[in-house]
Amino acid sequence: MIFITHNIGIVAKMCDNVAVMYAGKLVERAPVRTLFNQPAHPYTEALLHAVPNADRPQQAALEH
Repeated sequence: MIFITHNIGIVAKMCDNVAVMYAGKLVERAPVRTLFNQPAHPYTEALLHAVPNADRPQQAALEH
């Protein structure tokens, strides 16, 4: 099954393997654990950092 989403949290729960696209091109493909723990592409890393995380302060909170 192919599951297309921008919600990286859902990907972590539902998928075994992940393909990341940027500007219409495949930029990274890996097992979900590998992708989350060792992203190889800068866009993948940016996607992972965009997910809210209670353990990590948000940039907006740091600016105030």
